[in-house]
Amino acid sequence: MFAADTFETNGSYNVTTITVIDGNNAGTTTNVLSNVSGSGNYVTDGNIMSVDGSFFDVSMNGSNTSGQGEAQEVAYTISENGQTLTFNQNETQTQIANGIEVISDIVSSSVWVRTVAQSSCDIAINNTAIAVAAYNNNPTSANLCNAYSAALQNEILVCGDANGMIQATIDGLGNCTTGTTSPFAMTFKINGMQYNLNNPFGNNESSTTNIFSAYPFSEYILLQSRNGLLGNIEIDLWIKRTDLIAGTTFQVNQDTMETTTHIDLIDNNNTMDETTVSGSITIDFVDPVNKIVRGTFEFNCAEYRDTNTNKPKRYGRNL
Repeated sequence: MFAADTFETNGSYNVTTITVIDGNNAGTTTNVLSNVSGSGNYVTDGNIMSVDGSFFDVSMNGSNTSGQGEAQEVAYTISENGQTLTFNQNETQTQIANGIEVISDIVSSSVWVRTVAQSSCDIAINNTAIAVAAYNNNPTSANLCNAYSAALQNEILVCGDANGMIQATIDGLGNCTTGTTSPFAMTFKINGMQYNLNNPFGNNESSTTNIFSAYPFSEYILLQSRNGLLGNIEIDLWIKRTDLIAGTTFQVNQDTMETTTHIDLIDNNNTMDETTVSGSITIDFVDPVNKIVRGTFEFNCAEYRDTNTNKPKRYGRNL
């Protein structure tokens, strides 16, 4: 990693050393240096870098051979895409050791490739992605279900779960030990309160009708959850059939109402309707043969208000 005038390195290196004494080749040795690191300072002048330090700190035969006793100068080039840094060194250095003058001709080259360091959270998210892909390929496997659940739990531990979506996914997996899926149509939290709900008829199947003309049954599926046939809390998800693709996420807001994939909350604990302000729907798994869809959602909503008076009011849809 190179900062403004300092560097830190770590990794593995292959170092080939050709020893020449009084013009005679004294032999060639190759050393593989594993898990070594280095650090130092540098300044640049044109395409020349002067390095005070070492790219690796390592001892050979009890002696530290990484430093040469003086700053080293190397020519460098950076690729057009900025991803590769190449060093070429060809210089003579003089060093006094125990009264003996040692003249060293140093010829070397090295290539450094930019990499993006992953945080522990990034790694956890990647592990979850691998686990869900394996599980989606064989959703009846209890082992893959457990592996997916474990990856999700680790993601919560490392990254957190501010909106509860990851835990909702874990809950939706159900009892992995028997390979079963969740018996609920939806599991979610509203203002911190947990709900595990089925559709108005008490099962986790999609609706046989889409209710509103804006969502024709031939183009949309309707997923519902309600706490009982006459329950106060209901969530409706209209998903466009052409959007049923695993791994896709759709943004929802007031503009998506009655125009495309959308999510809606009905709260009959009050007399006002709610409108979806923002949110998203992510489709994790689609099985068209057995007609199974799994995914997650999150959204924010507010009371529907009259644009003229800014007072809450009820609004209607075309049936």
